[in-house]
Amino acid sequence: MINNPGPGKLIALEGLDGAGTTTQMGRLAEYLYRYQNISAWTTREPSEGPVGAQIRAALTKRLSMKKNALVALFAADRLDHLYSKNGVIDRLKQGQWVIMDRYYLSSFAYQALDMNHDEKGWLYKLHDYCIQPDITFFIDVPVKVSLTRIALNRGFHFELFETEDQLQRVRDQYHRAISGLRKNGENIHIIPGTQPAKDVQKNLVKRLKIFLSPDFLNQKEEERIWKWNVLRNIRQRAEEEINLTYVGSKDIPPLRLLTKPGGHQGLYQLVFLDNLATKYHVMAYFMKGKKSISSISVRAAAAGHKIQPKLEKICQAEFKPRLFP
Repeated sequence: MINNPGPGKLIALEGLDGAGTTTQMGRLAEYLYRYQNISAWTTREPSEGPVGAQIRAALTKRLSMKKNALVALFAADRLDHLYSKNGVIDRLKQGQWVIMDRYYLSSFAYQALDMNHDEKGWLYKLHDYCIQPDITFFIDVPVKVSLTRIALNRGFHFELFETEDQLQRVRDQYHRAISGLRKNGENIHIIPGTQPAKDVQKNLVKRLKIFLSPDFLNQKEEERIWKWNVLRNIRQRAEEEINLTYVGSKDIPPLRLLTKPGGHQGLYQLVFLDNLATKYHVMAYFMKGKKSISSISVRAAAAGHKIQPKLEKICQAEFKPRLFP
């Protein structure tokens, strides 16, 4: 994937059919316009272009197509969606925000089913020239909820992935793909989707406000944090094992550039959110004049929250000397 080339931001909404991605796309666009004075273009995949029409015909079994041909067609539609005149990239370059109902994470979940290692490598290679979203929201619902909602409003994927067993495999594949993309630094939030739509929206907006804030992590800060293996491992384990979402880091004065000898003693925070947007902070204390961590502690915005001990356990495993002084 390549970085966003414009000042506009790309938001992707993902989930099983019936998760509510289309509903939340409209709600997010309205929020941005009314409260942030940001105009957002809403769009979806398969797109409304000529390739997208063929995909919809295949998904509803009006057109017969081999599996890998359909995979390639999804990739072709995606690239056309991105690079066509007045498409996603043109709009991002013009400063417009884009909210997409489904993007490449859908392919890594649905189309990757039953693929071997080499085929999955080919699938990922097809997306080398796709734009990485600035933020992705995966609205997670149990399969039974998905099936119930599909029965009321059938989704595009339903005809090909209509059994409970198949949808469960798709949901599991979504989580595996999210884990891999997070390791590459992608900003992906897993949101519980069984609540009423207005409550799901509130959760999305809480996270979007952090994304809009000046404190949100930029790329240069991101490169710095990877120099600290302990913190990197804590981030990855927190996301994979207890489903926290990493949202940024902060230098707390009097800390200076930690990559240079002689840096002042200070504090470096990793900030995470849980499913309900409770904040957790991993506090890494650095020794004066040394490029090493002296101790680590954990605190949560909601004292005694049940996930806090799990995060403390991960920190203790990754950093044993003088933990929680």
